[in-house]
Amino acid sequence: MEGTEHRAELAADSLLLIGIILTLVGVINEPYAKELENSDWTTRSYRVENFNPYVLKPEAERALKPLASFRECVKDCPEMIVVPAGSFRMGSPLTEKGHYIDEGPEHRVVFANPIAVSKFPVTFVDWDACVSAGGCQQEGRASDAGWGRGTRPVIFVSWDDAQGYVTWLSRMTGKPYRLLSKAEREYAACAGSTTALFSGRGYRQD
Repeated sequence: MEGTEHRAELAADSLLLIGIILTLVGVINEPYAKELENSDWTTRSYRVENFNPYVLKPEAERALKPLASFRECVKDCPEMIVVPAGSFRMGSPLTEKGHYIDEGPEHRVVFANPIAVSKFPVTFVDWDACVSAGGCQQEGRASDAGWGRGTRPVIFVSWDDAQGYVTWLSRMTGKPYRLLSKAEREYAACAGSTTALFSGRGYRQD
């Protein structure tokens, strides 16, 4: 149970720090399309008004260049940025200052296709849009603890909350939004650099 709770906390942190991810090459399969058709009227009307006119068509997805940004709603959903296909060395060498045992062994990870990552953390505005449309549960969750809401990163959400949000966003857009994997998060943060930290301090030998 302790390990399960730890994984749940890490997944919730992922939502706060790096938001969500959209695979640009995904398509809607028939069962998924049927689920969209059977959604309740409130959800459907919200989708028609706020998402349908803005969801990228296949030709528009193919035309996206690296670092291009887009948003698949009129407002109150994550702005996405295109991360190009490529590869990087994940982890850190034993000789690196500050190396932790769980950072090895180093290995090369390849991304054959571009991905789109949210440019900013998921905000309270994004979360509250999901709540108002009936896609996310309120009930005392996602409290701002007095820090303020608006465009501040959403806090106090569980792993289940995070999954509920990306499931709702997938239903609204018809695209496979999900949480980033550890490798995807590191690849996006490194942005082609070989330094130990994304800020550029320190050097990692490749």
